[in-house]
Amino acid sequence: MVDTILYICATFSLVVTFIATLRLLWTKGETPNRIGIPAAWVAVGCMGLGLLVNGLQLGSFPAATLKDSLLLLSFFLIATNAVVIAILRFDLLAAILTPCIILLNIMSLSFDRLVKAPSAESYLQSAFAVLHIPFFLLSYALFILAAGIGILYIALDYQMKNKSYLRLFNRFPPLMRMDHYTHRCITFGFVFLTVGIVTGWLFAQQVRTMFSYMDAKVLSSVVLWLYYIVYLHLRMRIGWIGKRTGYVAITGCVLIVIAYVSGNFLGVSNIHGYQ
Repeated sequence: MVDTILYICATFSLVVTFIATLRLLWTKGETPNRIGIPAAWVAVGCMGLGLLVNGLQLGSFPAATLKDSLLLLSFFLIATNAVVIAILRFDLLAAILTPCIILLNIMSLSFDRLVKAPSAESYLQSAFAVLHIPFFLLSYALFILAAGIGILYIALDYQMKNKSYLRLFNRFPPLMRMDHYTHRCITFGFVFLTVGIVTGWLFAQQVRTMFSYMDAKVLSSVVLWLYYIVYLHLRMRIGWIGKRTGYVAITGCVLIVIAYVSGNFLGVSNIHGYQ
């Protein structure tokens, strides 16, 4: 009950962040987001505390159920979003990401904790599994963040080329800096994804009877890893920058949705799916 109250408080704080961010669209100059940024950090604190309380109640890492997994993903999205709008002062990014996180929170709270992964209690006792899950979800959060920045980059580039420059774009960072942010998010996300795959493989050696290389989540994760390593290679060798990076980030976000849905919702994953 306590954790649910904390999750609701986090969702309310996100609504405040979203409203405060929209208000900036109607203000002139570089007015700081004095309400939205603190509210975002309140949401981070409430979600983190809620997950901690939930973990103590369950006696294990809070990822055994579909509800807990979605809330954990929401936490990482909230945290990365808060870092961007607070440190990089990229306020308008919250206008895209915050509604998605609010929707994810509401959807998470609608699920019952009886929807569990097979043998969840046993495999969450493994240190490799406890590392594997957060690294994977954090990589997803960074890739989604990159997609959000990529969308705004493409929108700003389109407005500039068509000379229909809107006042709200004055609050955007320069295009090259936005490209840099997108690339950095993808790079760090790729590192976390790689660590997640390695720890997942190490965990698989402990539970060979449950693991299959034909598992939907395993295959989609490998495809996602190959997709981003091709991008990083092209970026380094031939200088893929600008809108190409934005399109890569957006397409990668679509692949993440496919990977998450196929692995967790469709029942085609042996160890990752929820029943």
